[in-house]
Amino acid sequence: MDKTGCEGLEKRIKELEQSEKTLRAILSATPTGIGVVENRVMKWHNRAMSEMLGYASEELHGKNARMLYATDEEFSLVGKAIASLGPDNKTSAIETRWVRKDGSIFDCLIRYALLDPESTEDAVVAIVEDITDRKRAEKALRQSEERYRSLVENTLDGYFISEIPSFRILFVNQRACDLFGYTMEEALNLSLWDTIVPEDHTLIQERLKKRMEKERLEQESTFYMGKRKDGSTFRAEVASSIVMFQEQPALQGIIKDVTEQKRLEQQLQQAQKMEAIGTLAGGVAHDFNNLLQAILGYTQILTMGKHENDPELMKLEQIEKSAMRASELTQQLLAFSRKVESKLRPVDLNLEVKQVQKLLKRTIPKMISIELHLQEDLQVVNADPAQVEQVMMNLAVNARDAMPEGGKLIIETENVLFDEQYCKTHPGAVPGQYVCLSITDTGHGMDQATVDHIFEPFYTTKEVGKGTGLGLSMVYGIVKSHRGYIMCYSEPGEGTTFKIYLPAVESESREQKAEPEKEAEIKGGEETILLVDDEELLRDIGKEILEEFGYTVCTASDGETALKQYSEKKDEISLVILDLMMPVMGGKQCLEQILAMDPDAKVVIASGYSVNGPTRTTLEAGAMGFIKKPFELKQMLKVVREVLDQGKP
Repeated sequence: MDKTGCEGLEKRIKELEQSEKTLRAILSATPTGIGVVENRVMKWHNRAMSEMLGYASEELHGKNARMLYATDEEFSLVGKAIASLGPDNKTSAIETRWVRKDGSIFDCLIRYALLDPESTEDAVVAIVEDITDRKRAEKALRQSEERYRSLVENTLDGYFISEIPSFRILFVNQRACDLFGYTMEEALNLSLWDTIVPEDHTLIQERLKKRMEKERLEQESTFYMGKRKDGSTFRAEVASSIVMFQEQPALQGIIKDVTEQKRLEQQLQQAQKMEAIGTLAGGVAHDFNNLLQAILGYTQILTMGKHENDPELMKLEQIEKSAMRASELTQQLLAFSRKVESKLRPVDLNLEVKQVQKLLKRTIPKMISIELHLQEDLQVVNADPAQVEQVMMNLAVNARDAMPEGGKLIIETENVLFDEQYCKTHPGAVPGQYVCLSITDTGHGMDQATVDHIFEPFYTTKEVGKGTGLGLSMVYGIVKSHRGYIMCYSEPGEGTTFKIYLPAVESESREQKAEPEKEAEIKGGEETILLVDDEELLRDIGKEILEEFGYTVCTASDGETALKQYSEKKDEISLVILDLMMPVMGGKQCLEQILAMDPDAKVVIASGYSVNGPTRTTLEAGAMGFIKKPFELKQMLKVVREVLDQGKP
């Protein structure tokens, strides 16, 4: 090669060296991690790569690439992805996790390509980006969206977002779809105007215009008539506001069906009107009655001085009869206005029950049988017989309506004691001796949501026109006016029991007799008892009572847990107290499985129902006793001891 050729070659080499030097400087200065891995070994890396991993440059050089990955699986996935690169050598990317020198793990995005696609050497260039912050932000955003969506989807009210100004629906929750009778897909093809009766379009347009112009509205919510898919309408309340949705202004709103609320408001107004009429009638009747007393008095005085053949005597007697009829009318007005007070006197409830039974036999269908279970030594209560009869008749009529196909109406009486522990867990109850009047039916029953509201004025489960919703409110009021206490137990398909507790009139002799017997009846023991109830409060109360009298108590919140505990400790457990009504596995099913496991098992049933009602079939299935709920200390300990002592010599 001549001199000129050598000089050209040297110049070319220097240019390449300079180009390589420049390229290395650029790669080293870039903030993104870059590295070259050959045969799984780090051959070259820039400063950003070593800083990202927390190594000094010389420490990272020559390091096995496997040591950079959090798991073998992640390393294997990246290896497979690199192996799948084709001859076109397009850059591919994969998210994975790397490990820093200090052991901390971070999320990274690797973009990789073969260093030389035509070479047989396994050399890859990788560009690595730490995406930990991005992943954290994405997770936070995702969680925020999930919370928002959960809140929107699970709210009891309808929710929508609509476009402005077309008001095409952009988003809607399932509750709104249910409210208007559309599927989600159908709703997203509607506008707000499709869900509003035409008569209210102008009202809504005016309010939307004010909302857009940011004028202050007179009230926060709008009331209008909503239109469902099937054409039916309902009274709707909508609270709306302007929001940004998909980077443009939109209208969001919460829709509530207030048809029932409006109906209740109308009923309340009617009740208030009747209250005012009653007050007026009571005042007029009171004054009118005083005038009638004067008329009757003077008429009777004039009558006394007349001979029986006196022609004026007949006229005076007609005046007296008319005045008496007018007086009866004033008594009815006074009763309507509740100016007639309860006439309390000592009452034997057993006699009242028997009287009501006679009335019921003539008024309820014959396919409903009436059973009486009356305690013989029932204590006397201070009550108004007419009002007590009214309470029993009202509850009996409700029971009749709950048994259209027939059934049993069971009326019971018994003496009970409310102790301090019982009253702590039953607000409104006062410690002392009571007489319990129970009325049970075997009808269709009620769910808990209904039971929670039955004593509220105007609440009724009957069809429109077939019930005022005041019957049980009246029962509640009468019981409270007698300083009593009322409770209801019911389950769908299992019937209903009302228990009314009226304070007993305790005589001195009764108290003296009861005092020495109290201590003799309460006995404890050292046996182990399994208490099964889905109500935590009742489990705690029952456990406390039993442990106070020496028993060892283990508890279970459902039938399945009870079976597991009994199978593990059946040699230790002497008695099972089993709640009748529990979710998933009821008391009867649990009892049957316990007896299948151990035919000699001693089981007692605990229930708020009457022992002669739905509980009877469970007792017949093999239970050895019955404990009333809520637990009463004396009765509970008596039953427990009696069952435990059965079969002992």
